[in-house]
Amino acid sequence: MNMYYYAYLDDRDIVTMIIALPSQITDNKYISIPSNDQTLIGKRYNRNTGEFEDVILFYYAVLGEKDIVTEVISSETEITDPNKILIQTNDTSLIGKWYNRQTGQFLVPPIHILAELDTRQINVQGEDKWLQTELDEINEGLADARNGNFGGYKCSFEIKDNQETTAEWTYSGTNTGKRYTFNFDTGIPGYFPKMIRLVDSYFSDDILVAEFYIVKNSDGTIKRSYVDKNYLGIPLGSGETVAKKYTQHDERITVDDVFRTGRESNGRLYDEGGSSFFQKYTNPSNSYVSVGYFSYTENSFSFTLEVSQNLIGYFTSIDITGYVF
Repeated sequence: MNMYYYAYLDDRDIVTMIIALPSQITDNKYISIPSNDQTLIGKRYNRNTGEFEDVILFYYAVLGEKDIVTEVISSETEITDPNKILIQTNDTSLIGKWYNRQTGQFLVPPIHILAELDTRQINVQGEDKWLQTELDEINEGLADARNGNFGGYKCSFEIKDNQETTAEWTYSGTNTGKRYTFNFDTGIPGYFPKMIRLVDSYFSDDILVAEFYIVKNSDGTIKRSYVDKNYLGIPLGSGETVAKKYTQHDERITVDDVFRTGRESNGRLYDEGGSSFFQKYTNPSNSYVSVGYFSYTENSFSFTLEVSQNLIGYFTSIDITGYVF
């Protein structure tokens, strides 16, 4: 497939990113370029000459309440403001980080900082831990005692992938999304797992992100995969409602499937969990990533990942561990 490359301009005609699209567009903010030339980022496009010109930019991390970074901005002049911290590059990964004024470091916000931002969240005294997390762990232990503990996981497997998406990943024409299958071995012949638990490696302390169960018909055939405790892409302490959904395995992914993330036209990121399977894309509106069509057998776990057309050329960033019970 031929890809068309564009330099995307801000209101000052400065290049903020390079975008690859499967079809041509006409928009004065998108300047056609011959290749994926990342060196153009930060340069100004001269509409009179058609040239990209060097410009000196100063980048700042803007601090909000409790010194949490709310945005990264650029300026052609230096800014003196205690809540605008000079940084070396347009590093948008700093958004959401906490700025430690004593050390000059940008860090993942400690819970005691976040707890001061949201009074619904209470910090366990003497620990950097949500009280709700502590209660959830206690309740999980009680539930295991009532229902019969699985006795620990039989084996584990890794779900890792980092590759550039193509049209194959979309749902259009003959394309039906990218299908993944990961194999495991419990070491017990004929053993059919009771549950598979997925844990996102980017979360600290192996935070639970999802549990999968198989529901069978009376004749023993698999009917549905029951998904409980869906926190994929959502930290446990975020206050989001736990998702409990059934997924038919004979239907394609829909916007109502188990894990989905996307950007609406206003740029807001949907809350559900495709972000654990895909890099955090920064700009395209009306874009989405859906993960669903889950199934498992005695020795394999499968799912399909589907992206919107405007995310072709982006990269996945999957790093998840599966535990087989």
